[in-house]
Formats: sequence, C-alpha cells, structure tokens
Amino acid sequence: RRPLAIGLAVSLVLIVATVLINTKLLGGGLAGTVVVVGIFGFVLISWLAVTAPRDDEVFGGYLGQTLVIALVALALGAISFKLLHGFGESLALIGGIAIVALVVTGMRSKSGQIPSGLVTGGFTIVLLLAMQRIFLEQNEPAMALGLHRHYTYFALILGVTAGLALLGYVQRNCQLGRGAPDRFAALAALMQRAALLGVLVAASPLILLVVWGLKAVTGFLTGLLAFEVVWLVLLGFVSASKRRILEAAAPHLYLLAAFLVAIQFSNVVLPLAEGPRLHRGIVLAVVVVIAVLWAVICMLKSARQSQGGGEVD
Repeated sequence: RRPLAIGLAVSLVLIVATVLINTKLLGGGLAGTVVVVGIFGFVLISWLAVTAPRDDEVFGGYLGQTLVIALVALALGAISFKLLHGFGESLALIGGIAIVALVVTGMRSKSGQIPSGLVTGGFTIVLLLAMQRIFLEQNEPAMALGLHRHYTYFALILGVTAGLALLGYVQRNCQLGRGAPDRFAALAALMQRAALLGVLVAASPLILLVVWGLKAVTGFLTGLLAFEVVWLVLLGFVSASKRRILEAAAPHLYLLAAFLVAIQFSNVVLPLAEGPRLHRGIVLAVVVVIAVLWAVICMLKSARQSQGGGEVD
C-alpha cells in the first residue's frame, strides 16, 4: 500500500503540472480532467490487483477481480477517448504510469517474485488502445474495420489465435528452461528463440499489409488487443502455481512490438500493397515457406530435447 500512496502523490504532481500546462499553454480544456480520470482508473486497478487473493482457489475472488480489472481498463480507454480521443488515452496513461510503476516495484521488492500481471495487464490494455488509435489516425482508410470483408475478419481471428499460440510457445519454453540442468545455456537458448519470435510477431502486420491491405492490419491488431484481455482473464482460471508461469510468459512486449512496427512502417510498406497480385502472392509464398521450415525445426528440436532428457540447446 505504501507504493500505491507514493504513486498517488506523484500522480497528483502530474495533475498540477498538466493543469498548469493546459491552462497556460493550451488555453484550457479537458486535459487535466482526463489525467485525473486516468489516475483514479489506475488506482482502482492497482487496488484490485494488490487485494486479489493469492491462494489456489480457481473460481474464487481472483477470477472476479480479473474480470473487473479488464472492464475498468476498457472503460478507462472508452472514457478518455470520449473526452479527448487518442490524445485523451495518452493522457490517461501519463496519469497512471507512476502508480503502476511504483506498485509493481513495491510488489516485487516485497515478494521477491514477478509482480502480479493484473496491474501490467490492465495498463497494457489501455496502452494498446492508444497505440491502435495512433495507427488509425495515420491510416484513414483503415478506420472502417469492415468485418463483412473476409480478409479483415480472418485477420482478426488470426490476431487472437496468434496471441494464444504465442502464449503457449513462451510458456512451454519457460517450463523447459526451468527443468534444464544447465540454466545458463537454457536461458541463452530461450533468448535466441524469443528474439526470433519477436521478429516474426513484429513483422506480421507488415506481411498482412502487403498481402491483404490496411483493413486486414486493423483486424489483426484488434485481435491482438482482444487476446490481451483474454490473457488477463485467464489468470483467474488457473491455480496460483500455474498463474506464476502464465505471468512469466506474458506476451506484452511482443504485442507492443507488433503495434509499434505497424505504426512506424505501414506508410513505407503501403506501396507494395498497391502493387500487382503476383508480387503479393510471392510475399505470401515466402512467408508460408519460412513458417513451415520454422515449424519443422521446432518439432525436430522438441524431439531431440525429449530424447536428451529435457535439455534446452
């Protein structure tokens, strides 16, 4: 609770600074109000996370609090967007980042373990909402999601499925690393795989842009955002021991990488999406071949690890 109080004090300083900047430089408006909304939203999220039960009960209070935190995060994004659109979502994040950072640090120093994913999960949901809005503002044709379009709908489902596959892959490698005799070699191997996986996930929006266009990228990013909510709720469906593994396998950085790449490089890759179908077909074929080769290599390594007694190389 002490980090929560310190975070609240820092956030109050941010409120005063935001109000002064808003009044003196921007001529007044709703900026200060949005920061206050963000602070209270993340105070509520942090309080729910800190007071969540830590026992092995699966369908107890922890599940209820994961659902409430997900709803609070989505409501915070909706309210801040209603007040000041994408700028409002960014201000809400500024208001809450001090609270989230100090609460997470306090939980780590107190328990010596990875902090609860409820705080970071709620913050990531609002952050992804803001980043998706930036992408849409940069690419106006992508604003209409258009689920009636087959490729857009398929890309949305692909985003959720990719998130679940990513979670399963990272979780499995975390378990293999913990059971390996040589922990240093296991960590090095996991870092290599994580880097390769990060490149693949980050490149996915650009590949979809070339093959199916901007609206497919919007659908894919929406699917990743939906997966983040699913991951947060999943924390309430597992026991405390499994929950620690699930939190360790949190794919926040991978999702943020995909959103950042989509924001930064969509305009660069967009001319390729407007080219002949033959070129887009070649890109898709290359991606499929690389994916198949990667799957085969992973299967061979898994078989070798099983024969070698679970070592990670």
